[in-house]
Amino acid sequence: MASENHLRIGDLLMHANVVNSSLIADVLVKYENKGLPLGKVLVLSGCLDDLQLRNAVDLQFMVNDGLLALDSAVQIMQTAFEKKLDLTEAFREAKVLQPEDRETNKLGQLLYDSHIASDALINTCLESAHKTSLPLGHVLCQRGFVSQTIINKALLVQQVIRKNQITREQGIAALAAAQQRENTLAKLPSNQGYRARNLKNTPLMGALLVEVCGLSERQLRDSLLSSILERTTLGAILLQNKNYSKNLLQAVVSLQEMLDNQTIEEQTGMRSLEAVFNQNISLEQACAEAYTFTLDTNHAVELIELLAAASIIEKSQLSSSIIERLSVNYNQVSYVAKELINDGVAINTVYTALRATQLVRLAIISDQEAILYLEQAHHASMPIDEVLYLNGKTQRTRLKEEK
Repeated sequence: MASENHLRIGDLLMHANVVNSSLIADVLVKYENKGLPLGKVLVLSGCLDDLQLRNAVDLQFMVNDGLLALDSAVQIMQTAFEKKLDLTEAFREAKVLQPEDRETNKLGQLLYDSHIASDALINTCLESAHKTSLPLGHVLCQRGFVSQTIINKALLVQQVIRKNQITREQGIAALAAAQQRENTLAKLPSNQGYRARNLKNTPLMGALLVEVCGLSERQLRDSLLSSILERTTLGAILLQNKNYSKNLLQAVVSLQEMLDNQTIEEQTGMRSLEAVFNQNISLEQACAEAYTFTLDTNHAVELIELLAAASIIEKSQLSSSIIERLSVNYNQVSYVAKELINDGVAINTVYTALRATQLVRLAIISDQEAILYLEQAHHASMPIDEVLYLNGKTQRTRLKEEK
């Protein structure tokens, strides 16, 4: 049975014989691309109704906050489900004393006590959460009141408080500091247009570092706990402990924003991050090189045409070797890129052009926009993804510190 300080909705429902693991797996596959929490998915699939989900959520909080024994919660959930009772009636039917309403570590209370959300806002969003069968954090993010980063931090704080790894006061202080950091960063010119939104489909920084960059689960847990105790970010702790370079951590944040905006395919993104980690190159170069591995045609022709259209090279001055590579019908783009660099074209410009052709292939920008944005990126010495943002093609989804 699940640990009593971290009971999950799915575990409670399975132990109460409301659903089984096969059913959960089936409904998750059906809704896997919608980014919805398990409870909402079970309601949409007809396995639960809204009342049953609210009962499960309330019992989950009672167990996780140490107000109710796990066995009692399972008994009450089973009674409420079988007899279609609300929670108060189920407690009475099961002859179990319902815990008194006192200070808990519910998400809403943590956000209120850290002055992130007002009581009125929380109550309004709770009403919406009850009507839609979505978690409070999901509603707050969807409506733009609280960022996904703060919600994730609050859920982490909630978890480590329940494990007695920090005090409630330490958790509240960490959340208040995180909100203050967001408020400060949001005022920077580089973050203009940022707004809080739901970003549950994009992997967290810790998950990316574990999957791609060799961070162990133990290191991640310890670093996350340190970030709360020191009232800072996971990235700051990893940088402080010299786990990773600033280049890599900035690349993770930028990659997350690309995934948020769907300007890169996830598999290509993972391969790109691995290259940044192993070779200490820029994310733009890594994205361009990872993209070339997926091509089965001679993409070098498109690269040369784009660089020439942006007046960065002249086709009449291309080397005979490059001209020869352009004439074949299999992929030569990596070789041509290297030869252009050897012939004096700036390395950043070459990989910016390659990234631009990738964006055209993904239908993010047109051929004409690729020329204009390449020129802008070349003259301003900035990644083309930043040019996309400046031209309103993408949104700022991750707050960034000015370089």
